[in-house]
Amino acid sequence: MFKNYYNSKFQESLYPSDIQSREFGFLYWDTNKFVRHLGFSSFNNLHNHIISQSPQHIYCSASRYETPDAPNMKLKSYIDCDLIFDFDVDHIPTPCKAIHDKWTCKICGTAGTGTAPESCPSKTCNSKSFGETTWECEKCMEIAKSEITFIIEEFLAKDFGLDPNNDLYVVFSGRRGYHIHVEKEVVRSLDTNARREIVDYITGKGLIPTYHGFNPAAQSKPNIFEKGWRERIARWVLKFVSEASKDDLKKILTDRVNIEEARTEIISQLNSRNPSWAFTKIGEITWNKLIQTTINKFAGKIDQPVTIDVHRLIRLPGSLHGKTGFLVKKLAFSELQNFDPFSDAQVFEGTQQIIVKEAPQFRIGNEYIGPLKDKQIELNMNAAIFLLAKGLADLPNDY
Repeated sequence: MFKNYYNSKFQESLYPSDIQSREFGFLYWDTNKFVRHLGFSSFNNLHNHIISQSPQHIYCSASRYETPDAPNMKLKSYIDCDLIFDFDVDHIPTPCKAIHDKWTCKICGTAGTGTAPESCPSKTCNSKSFGETTWECEKCMEIAKSEITFIIEEFLAKDFGLDPNNDLYVVFSGRRGYHIHVEKEVVRSLDTNARREIVDYITGKGLIPTYHGFNPAAQSKPNIFEKGWRERIARWVLKFVSEASKDDLKKILTDRVNIEEARTEIISQLNSRNPSWAFTKIGEITWNKLIQTTINKFAGKIDQPVTIDVHRLIRLPGSLHGKTGFLVKKLAFSELQNFDPFSDAQVFEGTQQIIVKEAPQFRIGNEYIGPLKDKQIELNMNAAIFLLAKGLADLPNDY
């Protein structure tokens, strides 16, 4: 089915620009080995390779090289690199993971739900090696889409001046995440250190409140009517104080402060144009702690090495994800809000008999399927491949 897709529906228009200058990498079904340092002089050459090999996963470099198929980085003659941001919901402890994700200790077999612990909870084991089964649920997908939208609107557009509809495009990863691609010449020349500064800016890493008005010599304090991180500090502290539970605030403001009085006073001040940030029994140390808490909670969450590493390979738009069968789909920012991966990233037609080991209820298109366990069933091809690719189903013996 992968081969049929690549033979009939693979489109050159979905690709990044300058294919002939990019390195490609493939993971093949039969060998389960990852092969990189491959280059192709044209779309047709790449397409022929993909059809003949039908890879499980296809990757492409964000960088451009003089000789992309050279066997090591020194020989490739680096030109420049697109600016890439990657967000995957795997990095966020969403509540639904406690329901649909599972882990099993590879040593003793102890199992549980949610994200795997750092070490096995069994008193006789302490292994740090786990097998994990993750799930692509609708809540996870919406959180991923919301986060990537936030990064574009809150930082790339507002602070870096990029036009979301002209200067970048978004790619659904085919599983539980999204990528942002910026191919503008002005960003391609940025070196690793410059890209690290951008990451630090988006994540709030290293932010020192003293430099944003929290010092005796400051002529004005941050307020919600400013721009950049001063506005962000005021807005996020206001949001956190407004929404946090009394117990959460007490962890920061301590028992010396009347929590509800402080909450009311902070909200009132931060809604004004010239807040003094002078509250009874709340000093510089406490403010710093409160600001850092809000940064950790609200700042952008991205896979930092993907942005920093100029030799990174990223999933090829237009390819299929080998663990879901979903399309790695290129999107304009204007398409993102209404994009539904369970409908819009499905490419297969027909039906298929499979034997399902176990699967929670899930949706493909308008059809809800399951929950299923130890059941032979005929499903639409997208649902069947989804379960087969995840290792949760097998083909019947007579297939």
